[in-house]
Amino acid sequence: MIVQTLDDKQHCLGVYHDGKLIYECDEFDFNAITATWNYNPVFQQKPALIASLLVQNKTLAAVCPEYLKTRWDAISARLHAFHKSFTTAKVSLSVNCFYDIVPERFLLEYCEMKNQITKHVVESNIAPSNYDFLRELSAFAYDIRHNKLNIDYRRIARDSHKLKVKNFISKNGFGITKKCREYLEPLIRGEDYPPYGKDGLPKYVQPKNVGVKKKLKDFKVKL
Repeated sequence: MIVQTLDDKQHCLGVYHDGKLIYECDEFDFNAITATWNYNPVFQQKPALIASLLVQNKTLAAVCPEYLKTRWDAISARLHAFHKSFTTAKVSLSVNCFYDIVPERFLLEYCEMKNQITKHVVESNIAPSNYDFLRELSAFAYDIRHNKLNIDYRRIARDSHKLKVKNFISKNGFGITKKCREYLEPLIRGEDYPPYGKDGLPKYVQPKNVGVKKKLKDFKVKL
């Protein structure tokens, strides 16, 4: 039985199974699940196979079989549009449940595609030798990602570089300040191109390859 969780937040528990969205999971048999795409705490003590770990955490797009690519690209584009609208409307996904702010029809199509890709990955790959370690690492990373940071800026008061970061984000939280741009521009200017001649070709430095005076005495290598 392959299922997908509807959100990765613990207060937004819900699953997709057999063409249905299930929000009341108290009586759902998680032990019967054979595979899912991403790790979720509901699978911590369950035997469900985490398909993304079989392919080194590649994206769904990267492992999508050819016969599903057209459908996946269309669904992925709609997903991107939803996320863009959330940003514009300042809707926080860290607070709101994903399944509450997208149409149910889209959620059904999206989860069904994840199910099909998960099935393809499970049937086409075997678990790596360090799968158990990767599973535990996923659980650890999940805990870190969902814990709030408690930073005491007084302890880093002497570190001017870190203090600059506080002034890099605009007040609305969605942009960067002028100070940030001035700091980043020298770091992202790209390649330092060589000068170009009249013929349009780059003028690279031509080494003279002049030998230096020999300093070592003759010697033989014993094998």
